[in-house]
Amino acid sequence: YSKSTVLAAFKREFGTTVNSYLNNMRLSHAKRMLLDGAMTINEIALCSGFADQSYFSKVFSAKYGVTPSEYRKEGEQ
Repeated sequence: YSKSTVLAAFKREFGTTVNSYLNNMRLSHAKRMLLDGAMTINEIALCSGFADQSYFSKVFSAKYGVTPSEYRKEGEQ
């Protein structure tokens, strides 16, 4: 199968793109680690599959409306 065929089948089956699906999985994983508090935000970004903390923060904020630091702080209360 060609790449475009597989990507179209994925979107048809799951209702989202592969990139969106992966980002959602990565962000979900990152949220759990942020609440755990054992790692720095940079370490969480890298362990979640993001290239750097800046991009991770941008994607996280766009999805959840708060920065990773703010999310962690809210979880501590």
